[in-house]
Amino acid sequence: TPELTYETETVKVGREAGECQIVFERERFPMVSRRHAEFRLQNGRWFLIDNNSTYGTFLNGRKIAQPEAIHVGSAVQFGANGPI
Repeated sequence: TPELTYETETVKVGREAGECQIVFERERFPMVSRRHAEFRLQNGRWFLIDNNSTYGTFLNGRKIAQPEAIHVGSAVQFGANGPI
């Protein structure tokens, strides 16, 4: 997987191409919501935030309910059985 770099403090993930920087196709990834989750930089740390997605956002195999700090090597999954 190629490494991507973003110059913003928020990187949105979902199926909505006009709003999200990381976009998944509906046909291939139906478990990803239109505006599924986001990565947000706050005080020098990155956080993962679920945007009330239908199938949840998982950090290292655990479904998150509130913003969670992420670290290098963290596994983020969008929806149960979704892309990691």
